[in-house]
Parts: sequence; C-alpha cells; structure tokens
Amino acid sequence: MPKPKIPNQRKANIEHKKRTERYTILIHQVYDRMAQEAARLAVIAGANTSRPFSFADYPLTKESIKRLQTQLMNDVGTIIMSGTSEEWKESNLVQDLVAKKVLTAYTGTSNSGEEYSRYFETNPDSLKAFQQRKENGMNLSSRVWNLSEQYKHELEEAITAAIAPGTSAMSLAAQVKKYLKEPDKRFRRIKEKMEDGTIKWHLSKNAKAYHPGQGVYRSSARNAQRLARTEINMAYRTAEQERWKQFDFVVGYEVKTTQNGHHVEDMCDMLAGKYPKDFKFTGWHPQCMCYCIPILKTEDEFWADDDVKSVNEVTDVPQNFKDWINDNSDRIEAAEKRGTLPYFIRDNRDDVENVLYPELRKKTPIEIASERHAARSAADIKDIKDRWNAKLERDANIKMVANNVLKVAQQWSEIDYSQLEQMVADNNITALTEESRKVAQAVKAMRDEEKALSDLIPDVQTWHDQFSIEELKAVKEAVSNTISKLDQSTFESFKSNLAFEADWVIKNSSYATKFVAEAAYKNQIKIVNEKIYWRDIKSSSENYISKLESVNPKLAKKLSKDFDVAVANGNKKGAEAYIYNLSKWDKIINLHSSLSNGGIDIADFEKFIKEGKLNKAWTEYNKLKTSQLGNNNLEEYCAMQYTTKFNVHDQDSYTKTMKILIGDCHDAWINAPEEERRAIIKYTGSYSKEMIVDRASGKSNELVTHLDSLLDKIKLSEDMVLRSGQDLCVPRIIFGDDFANILESEDLDSLNKKFSGHKGFNGGYMSTSYNELGGFGDKDIEFHIFAPKGTHGMIANQISSCAENRGVDWDAVSFRSDWRERGESEFLLHGGYIYKFIKAEKDTRMSDTGIRLYIQILGRK
Repeated sequence: MPKPKIPNQRKANIEHKKRTERYTILIHQVYDRMAQEAARLAVIAGANTSRPFSFADYPLTKESIKRLQTQLMNDVGTIIMSGTSEEWKESNLVQDLVAKKVLTAYTGTSNSGEEYSRYFETNPDSLKAFQQRKENGMNLSSRVWNLSEQYKHELEEAITAAIAPGTSAMSLAAQVKKYLKEPDKRFRRIKEKMEDGTIKWHLSKNAKAYHPGQGVYRSSARNAQRLARTEINMAYRTAEQERWKQFDFVVGYEVKTTQNGHHVEDMCDMLAGKYPKDFKFTGWHPQCMCYCIPILKTEDEFWADDDVKSVNEVTDVPQNFKDWINDNSDRIEAAEKRGTLPYFIRDNRDDVENVLYPELRKKTPIEIASERHAARSAADIKDIKDRWNAKLERDANIKMVANNVLKVAQQWSEIDYSQLEQMVADNNITALTEESRKVAQAVKAMRDEEKALSDLIPDVQTWHDQFSIEELKAVKEAVSNTISKLDQSTFESFKSNLAFEADWVIKNSSYATKFVAEAAYKNQIKIVNEKIYWRDIKSSSENYISKLESVNPKLAKKLSKDFDVAVANGNKKGAEAYIYNLSKWDKIINLHSSLSNGGIDIADFEKFIKEGKLNKAWTEYNKLKTSQLGNNNLEEYCAMQYTTKFNVHDQDSYTKTMKILIGDCHDAWINAPEEERRAIIKYTGSYSKEMIVDRASGKSNELVTHLDSLLDKIKLSEDMVLRSGQDLCVPRIIFGDDFANILESEDLDSLNKKFSGHKGFNGGYMSTSYNELGGFGDKDIEFHIFAPKGTHGMIANQISSCAENRGVDWDAVSFRSDWRERGESEFLLHGGYIYKFIKAEKDTRMSDTGIRLYIQILGRK
C-alpha cells in the first residue's frame, strides 16, 4: 500500500495562527472599551488637570475602576479560555485526520473500530488540567488580574498626559488610546503645576519606577495578547503531543520554523530538527509559532510485533539542540535560580541533564530491556508474559487510584503532590500505593480546613483557588471578631450593620482578600434574611389563624399544625402555600363579617366556612364579591387588591411568574398567523414610531391591526405589578397639560392633592418591565403600574431581539432560566386603557431626578 499522506502540518499551522490572531483582536477591543470608559469616568469626575491623575483620588472612579478591572479580567480570561478550548479541538481534528490517513494506508479502511478506538481519544481531562494549571503559584485569572493592575496605572499615566480643561470624554478617549499605543510619549508628557504657577513636565513616579522586565512589554494590552498567543499555542501543541502518545505508529517528530517570508533567524532555527516522541514541545519561547511533523512507522512495522524497532524512530535529541544547551548553560543555570526556566527545559529535564552531564547518563529503560530481551529463551518469554498478564489488573487498579487521588489533589496548590505525579509519570507502581495514601490524607486534611471555614465564608473552594488557606483563616477571624461586636438586638439592626461592614471593607480595605470578607458579610445577610422571612411568615400565620379560630377552631388547629410542620422542615413552598390559603380564609371571613347583618342569602357561604371547604367557600366568595361590586367592579377590585409589590423579586418568583405569563399567551401565540407574530417582534425590537403614533391616535395600519389582533387574544390570569420609564410627553398625553405642567415643576404635593384618583386615557401600547430595577429605566418619569387580571398584554422577553431573540419560532414554553435583576424584562401592555393616577413620589433608584407615578389600569375604551 502507498505511504500515508498525512495532513499538511504547515498549512494547518498557518490556519492555527490566523485563528489565534482573531483572539488577540478581541482582546484589543476589550482594552479599547475599558480605555474609553476610563476616559469617560475621568471627565465626569472632573479630574484636576494640574496634577497627575489617579483613580483613587475620586469617589466616582475609585470603585468604578475596580469594576472595570474585574470586567477586563473576566473578558480577557474568557477569550483565552475559549481560545485554548477551540484550538485544543482544532488540533484534535488534525490528529483525527492523521489517524484516518494512516489507517487507510495501512489497513485499507478509515473505520477505527474497537481495535483502534484509542487513536481517537480527545483527552478532555488533559485540557481541563492544562487550563487549571498554575504558573509560579498563579492561575490564569490571577495572571490576567495582574495585567489589569498594570493597565490601571497605564490609564492613569495616559489620562494625565492627555487631559486638559474642557476636554470631552470622546476626545480624551482618542488621546488616551494614542498614548497607550506609544508608552514613551505618554511618560514624557506628565505635567505638574508648581507653587509659582508654572507648569513643569517630567516623568511621573510610576513611569520612573516602571520596569516591566525582560521579555515583558510596557503595554498591558500587548502583554495580554502575548499571553493569549502563548496559552492558545501551548494548548494546540499539548493536544497534539497527547494524541501522539496514543499513536503507536508515531516514532518521533520534526520541529520546523514558520518560514513565512518575514522570518528572522533566531533560537527557533538553532533548535529545529528531529526529536524523540517523548520530548515535550509546546514552543521554544512565548508566542512561538514553530510547528511539528510526525514521523511514522513503515507499514511492515505497523503490523509487526511491538518489540520490533522502527527504522524511522528518533532516539535522541539533535546535535544542534545539544550545542544550544551547552552554549547557554550559564543562562539556564541563572534561569533555574530565578524560577524562569523555559517550558521546553522544564518539561525535558532528563534530556537537558544528559547533555550537560553526559558522564552521569544511565542506560534508558528501553536499552536495558533490549539487552535482557536478547538474552531470553522462548520459555523465559512465555513465563514473563504469563506473570505480567497476572499482574496487569492489580497494577491498573493501583494506577487508577493514584490518578484519581492526583486529579483531586491538583485542585489545591498547597498540597505537594509532585512525588505522586512523578511516580505516575514514571509508572512507579511499587511506591504508588503508599504515596497515594499520603496525598489522600493531605486532601482530606485540606477539605477539613475548608469545611471549618465554610460556616462563615461561602463558596470556600472557589475562594481557595485564589487565596491560601491561611489567608482565608485570617479573613474568618477578622470577620468573626467584627460580627461579635455588632448590634444584634433585632434582625433588622443586625442586617443593617452587616451591610455597612460589607460596603466598608470594599471601599476601605487594601487587602486582596477584601472580596472574601465582603462575601462573608453578605452570606450572613442572607442568613439573617432567611430568619426575617420565617419570622414574618410565622407572624402572618399567627394573625390569620387567630381570626380563623373564631369561625372554625378545628380547621384553625389543623392548618396551624400543618404550617408548623412545613416550618420545621424548612419547606418554603409549603409554608407559602399555607399562607396563601390562610389569606383566602382571611378574605372569606372579612366578607362574611360584612354581610352577616345584611339582607343577602349567605347560607351556603356559612355552610362551606363551617365545613372548612376552602375551594367551595372561595367560589362563593367570588360570587358574593362580584355582586357587591356592581357596575364599577373593576375599579373597586383594583382598590381592594392594589399592591405595589412586584411579582418578580427573586429567582423563585421569576420562574413562577414566567410560567404564568407564558401560559397566558401560549395558545394565542402557537395559533397566531406569522404576520401577527412579526408585528410584535417589529414593535419590541425596532421601536416602530409608525406603530406607536398610529395606535395612540386611533389610526390603523397593517402592523397595528396584526398586533391588536394578537393582544386581543391574550389576558393576564393574575394581577401584575409593572414599571416603565417614559418621557414627560407620555403623562401629558394621558392626563393632560395641567397634570404635566405641575409634574414638570416637581411640585408633587400639589400634583397629589389635585389629581389623586384622576383618570386618563392611553391609546397607545406601553412597553413595561416585570422587574423593579430592570429595563426601560433610562427616563426621568417612571410609571409604576398595577395591572389587574384580565388586562390584555403579552410577555415579550423571549421573542424580542433586544432580549432572548427567539423570534417567530419561539415554542411558547422555553425561557431563560436565570433571573437578572437589571436585565431586559419586557411585558407589552395593550393600548386603549383607562389609567387611574394614585400618587406621585420622588424615586432615585433608576435616575438622579426620577419621579414615580403610581397607576391602576381600569377598563378599555
């Protein structure tokens, strides 16, 4: 058969480089966005142009820059993690092709089958280990955080150099980006106003003290790009090396330089050549883009016994590698002392030491085995194979346990698992059991340490990835001491004091562990909130039960007992269900009391109350209530049921409300013609001015007709509290000029006295939010709307291009699972409703000059 035509590794490497550069472009964009936002902050803060700028000098920028740094760390880290994952995958795709080409050439088929399945393992655990490894005690997040610290100082220098009185945020951002690209100009333009009023230009202290080190750029952005190129390339090469270990037909490989037309001779040329299969190559230096070509067995060797040595096998490093090692022995020794050895020396110590100290070189296991094999008889070989096969299962179990222990131990940098790791690598079965036991004990001890901290510090394991156990112990001790001194006389005072401490530690502490302390305080707040929740729900239960005892003592006793069981089990849903039913009984009892002396037949009502039949009593309650409300029943219903508490306020209430709102629109959406679906998507996604004007003015157009048709078929099955930010023109249209003029003057007392209870008409649709702080909040006027059940409208978050963007094909079932307090959260109210004004009050939660109008929706015209 012909020699395998393996994939063109040079071409694959070029494509790999192109993909890598796309990730560096994304990183550049992240840095640009942060520079633009930092410039905006500097202008808003009113930076003093007569002295060097520092984010720490201004309350606005002090905390904002930390948030920007965290965002930068998360964005850059995500880009690099995505790059390493994708290039690991791309490398494996190339190696799949190598395996298929070899199998096709040597076996006549590319079908791997059971026999060759090992050739196609993609080693996801090795990828995870690569991504979670630590360099000099720092994981990827820590290294990127250090870059964000460097960038903060660069921004301060650049803003100092660029800012002048009256500089706009846009202009400053452009200048800052310019100086960030040219560090030397940035440092030369630092200025300081002297006592005599003159301006002196000089290098800042930061600039004078800034020595990034050999091989490190003065630009944080370039360092981030350098880190990305190195990490992504190492992931690609590591995946390649892992696969070649699995390929018994690979007997070595050749490292080649890129030779791309812009190539300058460097160490890559000096080290290029053919290397043994067990030589680990992930790059000669940071940003190295050399590539490898595997060296294969011949077809006869592929089918031969494993003991047959390949004529193509590379058994030693090339002479030029040995020469380079000898020529650079002093540099290698110095790097060893500094702890900055290149990867290719760290990963191949035996090869390096064999070059530097040839007199100490021992025979390799392969050489010793070959000599023994040559001296054995056929009987000896059979005996060895029999004993070996009997031993294999036991050794495999020992190694499996060792690997499992090692995998767990690698979660903690403080556990010394190097001996076990080396023993696994060396396949030292004899010592593995004892060493596995020692490391397992260290793992248990570390878990015990974390458990001891977890009573105060939440997510200890996550924090332990960033800080040592001793640092976390210090945090616990400090937080515990502070908490012991706080006023805990009431839950509310304790919660308030905890919130103060959480805020104080972030603003004032200089320790890196301050975020751990903040999390500990917030966790205590969560615990206190839980206690407040149970206290309040118990109080509600007691009030309801007390009233119920007067009409049905037996039922009151049973419900009280059931409620206590739910509380004892910490069953919130069960407890809330009992409170919900008790609240129904409370309304039933109140209505019964008001009708007892009237001329209305309430015999059935009283019967159901005495029998404790809630559903029948509630049905009768609604009948009697409706008859009492008369013609103005909706307005009276709103008055009785009115609340300002939002239906959505946490994860559980979000999930529950989504199911209700989606259930309300399910049938209408599923059965709606496509033009009706597209009408609401156009309205919510593009802010169609034509639809807004025409609907509000009572005109008709095709889109309005379709949207009206859809919303006419959808009603709320439960009361909803909604909010919407609007310009002043909207209350002017709904309630009139006099109302709007007083509102504009912000004389809210006069507005409330004159217009409380006033009704207006809104002919147009209104985009609202079911979150108190989410969406449609960038306006000074906020409508706080009580929409009673029966109100026409539709949840639009799932279909809007501004939110989940599921479009016309939405299944009217699925929705985003996680609740976002400030995220896009649209509910579209139908037009043509009467709005009743309740009151207005100042509210600065959404804007500094915000005014909230409380509204009840009544009938439609």
